[in-house]
Amino acid sequence: EGCHSAYLQEDFGDELTEEVLESLLEKNDGITCVCFMGGDNDIPALTLLAEFVQKKGLKTAWYSGLSFFPYIDRHCTQFFDFIKVGPYNEKYGPLTSKTTNQKFYARGKHLHKMDANDNMFYDITSKFWEDD
Repeated sequence: EGCHSAYLQEDFGDELTEEVLESLLEKNDGITCVCFMGGDNDIPALTLLAEFVQKKGLKTAWYSGLSFFPYIDRHCTQFFDFIKVGPYNEKYGPLTSKTTNQKFYARGKHLHKMDANDNMFYDITSKFWEDD
């Protein structure tokens, strides 16, 4: 309840394939990052799409409703630059709230310009919080 994109919880639209994604990228010049919303029910397929996008030289993000960070599956996470986890819970507020139950992670190489090989994920949720 209260999710800003509740319509995305419904099953509609076309299946996202590499061909469909390629077409979207060609029609939208200037894209630097592709954000996948959901995909939790088919993580292997999502991983393949993220790998496809990274091979194009673009960054990837995943907004997942999972309530945990998928550290266990390094094969999955290696194809994402940013990952947001946690279902929206109106009681705790959005990512901009200090009481949010959601977490936003970034791969270190996007945070530390000095170390482009840092592939660890860091919790940067607090960067979204508004100053008091």
